[in-house]
Amino acid sequence: KSIYLNMNNTIYAFLITIFSGFSTLLGLIPLFLNIKSKLFLKLTMLLASITMIYVSITNLLPSAINTLNNYYSYSKTIIFISLSFILGNLIASLLDKKVNINDNKIYKVGIVTALGLIIHNLLEGIATFITTSHNIVLGLKLAIAIALHNIPEGLSIAIPIYYGSKNKLKALLVTSLAGIAEIIGAILSYSLLKNILNELSLALLYSLIAGIMLYIALYELLPNLKDF
Repeated sequence: KSIYLNMNNTIYAFLITIFSGFSTLLGLIPLFLNIKSKLFLKLTMLLASITMIYVSITNLLPSAINTLNNYYSYSKTIIFISLSFILGNLIASLLDKKVNINDNKIYKVGIVTALGLIIHNLLEGIATFITTSHNIVLGLKLAIAIALHNIPEGLSIAIPIYYGSKNKLKALLVTSLAGIAEIIGAILSYSLLKNILNELSLALLYSLIAGIMLYIALYELLPNLKDF
């Protein structure tokens, strides 16, 4: 069934989505505090990786499965989720192969992670806006949960970008793009997607994003911890 938006809550929905999106910028704090301990940097990247894996396995995939189970048999649900998940892996793999930055492995990690999280945050912006449109309290709770995991995700962009380029402004700009993606998701929900989105398409997008995030965590962030 299509997703209905309650336009009476539009302002609150935008404000709450902006809050969750810009929490990504808190991942810049270690850079502007000039924390240079290699152990700290590795631990923050490890935290970002664990966060992505945790959100994918305990949130995105279960949500997708529960939604699809309302429409299809369990076997069909698993097939649809698997295909969407594999597509997410392929998209992340393609991003990985297309980003070629002169053997600068750390910088490449930051760019690939940023591209993956921009796609991820776009969906989160849609989810936050739609949820808040229906229920402001529930939307705020969702935004707080998103904000808490956006901080280590911001770290996973900012730290490799900075230590690969030695440029704080570049780290700020790229991390900001990931945060702004959530706001773009809200704008798309309000202006274009309200008559297109439905529960099924969102469920498939959740599993696709899980595929992207798990690829980034397992094939980009964790294997390259030794380079920080």
